[in-house]
Amino acid sequence: MKKTRILFSCILLLLCVGVKGQNTTYDKPEPFKIKIAQDKLERVLTQFKNAKFPDKLASGGWELGTSTNFMKTFRNYLLNDYDWRDTEAALNAFPQYRVDIDGYKVHYYHVKGEGKNPTPVIITHGWPGSVFEFLSVIEPLTKPSKFGGNPEDALTVVIPSVPGFGWSELAENKVIGPKTTADIWQKLMTKVLGYQEFGAQGGDIGSLISSQIAARHSSNVLGVHMNIIPWDWKAEKDRTTEEQAWFENGQSFQKAQFDYFFMQLQEPTTVAFALHDNPVGIASWILDKVYTWTHHNGDVTKAISMNDLATFVMIYALTDTIDSSVWWYNGIFTENGGMFHPTPGRKVDVPTGFANFPKDLKNAMPPRTWVENQYNIVHWTVMPRGGHFAAFEEPELFAKDVLDFFKKNQVKD
Repeated sequence: MKKTRILFSCILLLLCVGVKGQNTTYDKPEPFKIKIAQDKLERVLTQFKNAKFPDKLASGGWELGTSTNFMKTFRNYLLNDYDWRDTEAALNAFPQYRVDIDGYKVHYYHVKGEGKNPTPVIITHGWPGSVFEFLSVIEPLTKPSKFGGNPEDALTVVIPSVPGFGWSELAENKVIGPKTTADIWQKLMTKVLGYQEFGAQGGDIGSLISSQIAARHSSNVLGVHMNIIPWDWKAEKDRTTEEQAWFENGQSFQKAQFDYFFMQLQEPTTVAFALHDNPVGIASWILDKVYTWTHHNGDVTKAISMNDLATFVMIYALTDTIDSSVWWYNGIFTENGGMFHPTPGRKVDVPTGFANFPKDLKNAMPPRTWVENQYNIVHWTVMPRGGHFAAFEEPELFAKDVLDFFKKNQVKD
């Protein structure tokens, strides 16, 4: 009898520990405000001020990489006109939280929509982006009536920082990529926030994560909207003339523009050492990509203002996450065997929408015929303008397309 009581007590203790651990992991998000220490801010600005620029073979233009002339202008703006505290106030204008999920401290915005039953949608940024990209579309998505829309079309938006980016922390000594992140997002939406049905949206690595959510958690996902679509392979003999032309164009684009990708994929530690604690290096690495991937006629500030470009850079520099954001690329291939499509050889059945912005990555915008057997395509928009940072460059076009897609794929009353 005594042994039975002891065994029962041990089982009860284990159950209590299990329940307690589950509650600690999933159901206690803490309100969060961004506040960079003043000494950290001053240190980064001093590093910019004291940096010696390379000038022996410097190019004034962008043909050999980051423009020396632009970097000088950028530094001058950052030191004399930019105010991080104004940016911080803008970032803190919407409710945000942090929660521990499986050892990852996840930072996210959670903004509830108007109307009777707003559909919850988790929106994921890419690299070299952050949650900052979506500030200008939060209100159009959650309060469409404020912009002449129907309040019943509103979404509730959840906008997390990818682990290793911004204010989301990696779990110690764990590789992370699209699959792991998708599983964390599903737990965030269902276990932390209680949304058993939700939508997903993303571009760049956000599209890899969003497509993985659709593939791995289809019972929870109402629909997935992407502004880059991770495609599966198609044999040359099966390609149409249009598809072959796109494929060749994409391969040329990749050869010309993807050195950064393969460095971050294959030698992330080398890149991390070069950029970590080096805000000028971070700026050069990021601004070269922003210049190449945005829609403009030679002046990148026509697509994204100098103030916002400074914020793109400062978020990485002030949070010390350029290294962990780079290491995430290794996780792409570690977790999915080098394939971008979430289920190679098998169709993703979740309703899928695609917004095709003309100046986005050429190798990531296949013709509709290429992906119709790979995804359940129910929505396809060819945009008149815009590039890689769609929500930032064209917030009205982006918000309208997302709302239009989720009108068809929403939580029912």
